[in-house]
Amino acid sequence: VYEDKACSPRELLDALRADFAGHEALRRRLLAAPKYGTDAPEVDALAADLSRRFCGHVRHAPAPPGHRFWPALFDHLFNDHAKIVAATPDGRRWQEPVSEHCSPTPGRARRGPTAVMRSAARLPLRSACGTAVLQLVLSRSAVTPDALRQLLLTGRDLGLPVLNVALYDVRTLRDAQAHPERHADLLVRVWGYSARFVELSRDMQDVIIARAEEPQV
Repeated sequence: VYEDKACSPRELLDALRADFAGHEALRRRLLAAPKYGTDAPEVDALAADLSRRFCGHVRHAPAPPGHRFWPALFDHLFNDHAKIVAATPDGRRWQEPVSEHCSPTPGRARRGPTAVMRSAARLPLRSACGTAVLQLVLSRSAVTPDALRQLLLTGRDLGLPVLNVALYDVRTLRDAQAHPERHADLLVRVWGYSARFVELSRDMQDVIIARAEEPQV
């Protein structure tokens, strides 16, 4: 809109209001634009600026006498928000997933887990003292114990306060959807806690499967 002038502000707004119906070419261009979570400094700077503004608003929000609010880059209602947040200028349609906490939007992290961690490390994590959770979902078949150890050490060295690493096998998750009686003990990471996969709602199961299908490794 402002640099490449691929469309006018009105054209973009019309596309968002139409949930990109009739605007597929523009949507593809938006999806191809650089995204947070790919270790792109210019994009990460935008995410950091938004996060900094948010933290400032929270810190200065009116609070009861003797109390104050603490900002956090954390959203445990991300699945609910995806259902009510309309189409967004990154090419996401209404009801498609939104980002979890300070993680990239699902499907956007296409340069591996270390790129995700470097992007997150550029956020004002010390300001988000309530906590900032970064979620990594990796393929069980692609991660060795040594690789996992190196990821955790990298997260520590980058100053990430909370790093959730979940290892999933997509075939097992899909089989659990089709045959829940076979997988009553299958545990998955939801956000800040673990839960039995077969006891989650279908849409939350789909979110977890979509995480595991994302090519982070």
